Amino acid sequence: MRGALDYDETYYYMLGKSLFSGKGYTLNGLPHTAFPPLYPIFCGLTSFVSANVLFCTALISVIAGGLLPIPVYFLAMDMHNRRVGVLAAALVAVWPALWFFAVRRIPYVMRMYCGSEPLFTTLFIAGILFLWLAARRDQFWQGALAGGLIGLSALVRNEAAVMFAFLLFWFIVDRILFSARPLCKKALQAAVVAGAFAIVVSPWIIYVRSVSGQWSMGSKFSNLTRTLPTFYDWTQKGISLPYVKIHYALNADATQLEDDYWGVSDWHKRHRSAAGGIKAALGLVRHSDFRWLPVLWRNFTVGPLPLIPRYVWLVLLLGAFLPPIGFKWSRGMLLYATMVVILVVQAVMIYAIARFQLPILPLLAILAARGMDALCRGAASVTGALTHRLAPASAGYAAVAAGVMGLMVWDGAVCNYKLPRMIHTHGMTSSNQYDAELSRVLATALPSGSSVMCNNPWIALDAGLEWRVSPFAAPELLVNYAISRKIDFAVLAVWQMPKVESRMALYPYLWRVIPLGNGVEAYLFDFRRGWAVPGALSVLRNW
Repeated sequence: MRGALDYDETYYYMLGKSLFSGKGYTLNGLPHTAFPPLYPIFCGLTSFVSANVLFCTALISVIAGGLLPIPVYFLAMDMHNRRVGVLAAALVAVWPALWFFAVRRIPYVMRMYCGSEPLFTTLFIAGILFLWLAARRDQFWQGALAGGLIGLSALVRNEAAVMFAFLLFWFIVDRILFSARPLCKKALQAAVVAGAFAIVVSPWIIYVRSVSGQWSMGSKFSNLTRTLPTFYDWTQKGISLPYVKIHYALNADATQLEDDYWGVSDWHKRHRSAAGGIKAALGLVRHSDFRWLPVLWRNFTVGPLPLIPRYVWLVLLLGAFLPPIGFKWSRGMLLYATMVVILVVQAVMIYAIARFQLPILPLLAILAARGMDALCRGAASVTGALTHRLAPASAGYAAVAAGVMGLMVWDGAVCNYKLPRMIHTHGMTSSNQYDAELSRVLATALPSGSSVMCNNPWIALDAGLEWRVSPFAAPELLVNYAISRKIDFAVLAVWQMPKVESRMALYPYLWRVIPLGNGVEAYLFDFRRGWAVPGALSVLRNW
C-alpha cells in the first residue's frame, strides 16, 4: 500500500461519499461541477468496503491499471500481429510510469499513476481500440463502443472531451482516405461515434446546466483559464503565491470563493461565472503558453522518473522507423500523429504535467513492442543459424524481450525504494503525524457533523467532519466568509494568519491552540461562540 494521498483523491472520495449518503454531488457544502462524476462514483462504491481513503482509491487504481494490458494487446495485435500484441501488453504491465506506486515523499506532480489516471487511461485506450477497429472493419457497433468508452473517460477527466475532438477528426480523415463506402455512410459512421459520445456525457452536461445555468463540461475549464498564467511559475520556478491567491480567492464581498471550482452558489449564478462555458475554452486558446513545450519533452526524457526510460528509446525508435507494412500501418501512423498533436495542444493550452501524457504511453508501448519484435526475430535467426535447433532460437527470441522488461521492473523497483532519498520535499499524506494528531483532536473536541474550515481536506475527513475550503485572504475577510457560509469551526496554521493588525478580527473566535509537536501549533476558532472565549487574550499575546 502506498503512503501518499493527494488533494484531488480526497475530493473525489468526499464527492462519492456525499453522493451515496444522499447529500447530492456536493463538495465544500455546494453543488460541484469541476470534477466529472465517474471516478467519485467508484470511490463512493468502494467506501462501502472500507473507510480508508487510501485503500479505496488504491483498489480502483489497481483494478483499472490491471485491465489496461487487455485493450493494448488487441490494439497491437490488430495493428501488427499477435507477437507484438503480447509484447506490448507485457511492456504496459511493467512500464515504470504505469506502475501503481507512489512513495511517501514524491512531490504531487510526480505521483502520476494514482487517483483518476489509471481509470482514465484504461477507458481512453479502450475507446481508441474500438475507434481503430471501427475504421479498419467498417463496423457501426464498434464506432458506437468507441464513442461511448471515450465518453466514459470524459466523465473521469475533462480533457478527454478535447482529445475526442481530435480523434473524431482523425476518424473522419481515415474514412475519407481509406474507406470505400459511399459518402453518406462515411458521414453516418462519424455521426454514430459522435452521437455515442454525446449520449454518454449528456447526463453530466445536463447536470452542470441545471446547477450553473450554462452549457459546458464543468467549471474546470474556467478554473484553468484563471490559473493558467500562474501555473508555469509555480511548477517550474517554485513561485506558488500567485497561483494560490487566484485559486483560493474570495469574491468582493467575501461571501464565496470567487472560483466556481469550489462549488456553484447563488452568487456564481448571478454573476454568470459558473462552469465557464465556451468563453473559458476560448480563454485557454488565448493564453497559450509555448514555454511548456520543452517541459513536455523533458517529461519523456529526463528526471528521476521519465515517462520513457532511456533503454526503451532504442526499440521505440526502431519500431517507429521500420518500413511501413501496407495501408494498415500508414493508418496507424496517422493515429500516432493525432495523439502527438493532442499532447502539444494540451501542453500549450493547459500545462505539461507528466500525468497528462499517460494516455500516449500504451501507444508508445506498441511501437516499442514492434521494435522489440524485430530485435527478437533477428536474435532468433542468428541463434537458429548457429545452432540449427528450434529451442535455442526460441531462447534467443525470449532473451531480448525478457531483458527489456527486466530492466523496466528493475527501474520501477529502484524508483519505488530509492527515489524518496533523491527528492527532499515533504509528501502530502494523510498519515503525516501532524495531520493525524490534528484529526484526532478535532474528532474528540468538535460535535459530529460540524463543518470545519481547514487547508488539508483529509484532516476534516479523518475527523468525521464536514470540510470547507480555507480561502487565501486577510483574517477579517476569513471571518466574513465563515459567518456567511455558516461555518462552525476553522483550523488555521501560522502561515495562514499574516502578522498584521487585521488578525485581531479573529480574536473573538479563538478557542484553543493545539500543539502538534516540534513547536508546530494549529489554531482552532469557533465561529459560533463570539466574544465569550475564556483565555483567548492570553493566547493572542503570544502570537
